[in-house]
Amino acid sequence: LDGLPSGLEWDPRPPVCVVMAAKGYPGKYERGLPILGLAEAGRLADVKVCVELLPDAPPDKLFPLLASLPEDACVICVGHEPHLGLAAGVMLFGRPAPGLSLKKAGACCIRFDDGPKAGKGALWWWLTPDQLRRLRKP
Repeated sequence: LDGLPSGLEWDPRPPVCVVMAAKGYPGKYERGLPILGLAEAGRLADVKVCVELLPDAPPDKLFPLLASLPEDACVICVGHEPHLGLAAGVMLFGRPAPGLSLKKAGACCIRFDDGPKAGKGALWWWLTPDQLRRLRKP
């Protein structure tokens, strides 16, 4: 692509997304299994293990990680309920909001004007999977 904004450059390394799933997922699978091998993975070059993103991590632990990113960073958090909804509650209200949940394949946009801080996020949009499907190009 041409015309990158000033100061940005393409990283030639291929992007990688790692999905850890239990045997049998997405069908019937055993839940609550430990995630093993994180220490070994963290010793690899170009791998950063973020314990703040583990399913049992409290949502407020995300803020130091988010604050360490460039000011203009765009972060996409992908996960499951109730963790995503609880994190959104901390971002918006400063505390988990149990009734706040994203439907499977739903999405929301929360922005911070003065850096990521609990309760300082502004909700730009919150869309259900059906609303997102209606937005796709014909």
